[in-house]
Amino acid sequence: MKPESQKAKWIEDRSLLLKMFDKHKRDDDKWDGLLKELIPYLDKNKALKNTPFDGIDEIISKTLVNTWRLRIPECRYSGNGKKSEEEVVVHITDAHCGKVNYWTNPDTMQSIKTYDVEIFKNTAQTLLNKIAEIVRLHRTTHTIKKLHLFMTGDLLENDRIFEGQQFLIDMCVGEQLWTATTTFVDMVNALLAFVEEIEIHIVPGNHGRTNLKRGSEPVQNSFEYHLARQMDLIFRNTKRVTVHIPTSWFHMAHIRGHKYMLDHGDRNFSWMSIPYYGIQRKAQATVIEMKFDYEIIGHFHFDLIVPISKEIRVVVGSCWPENEEVLWGIA
Repeated sequence: MKPESQKAKWIEDRSLLLKMFDKHKRDDDKWDGLLKELIPYLDKNKALKNTPFDGIDEIISKTLVNTWRLRIPECRYSGNGKKSEEEVVVHITDAHCGKVNYWTNPDTMQSIKTYDVEIFKNTAQTLLNKIAEIVRLHRTTHTIKKLHLFMTGDLLENDRIFEGQQFLIDMCVGEQLWTATTTFVDMVNALLAFVEEIEIHIVPGNHGRTNLKRGSEPVQNSFEYHLARQMDLIFRNTKRVTVHIPTSWFHMAHIRGHKYMLDHGDRNFSWMSIPYYGIQRKAQATVIEMKFDYEIIGHFHFDLIVPISKEIRVVVGSCWPENEEVLWGIA
């Protein structure tokens, strides 16, 4: 058979070639471009070597290696058209206002102060700056009007919940309450400069309790419950701010079709000092009774995301104090 007739036969037998292309998961719309590359290759190799027609599958595989390329996605933003709307979520936990922390430098074996009320205020300022920066970046592609502030407890250090705590604070719990309230109110007022609406969701932590021993006192006894009440009173006449007062130790926030369950996390018990298993088991049991998409907690002083199922996650927030000696059993 002459090469011209052979070429015509291959073109006519398009269905067989397409089946072979399907083996390599190539789209039909790529046929014309690939065929232009394939025919000269077949002319050169098949006509000269008289290879059986069934061997074309191997030739196609070799040809595809040289012709197929990744498609470049369209990811540029022109600045025109309607932007999709998103809402910002900021998680604040374990700020421990009033706590004083010392860390022993392993090189000098000298104690260094790594946390006090001034560092608390500076951390709040740094967080505010980062929120502004992230919102500004996201606004290039999204419309952002609303911000949710998740505050999941231990915002105060307290002065009476464990022995010797009086040596690790720089102000009593009453001063902690007003200092934290003033700082967070300032933060909310600053955030109002670049979002239209703010919702504040607060749940108390174990450091807000009023006595030495953990007990079953009502949530209204917590100092952090009163922090929420103070913020609500301050923003009561501000229509752009909503404060959700905690009536239990957990809270459910609804944001754009997703459910966020907030609690401090101190009711998740560790196994062999590893909190991961307790967090996972507790969430798996809780989600049966209270459907949620994300559980937002703190308490453990490190950041972690724990998968519960294909779609459900527990998000653990970190703390504000740095290099805590109590975590090493030194203090």
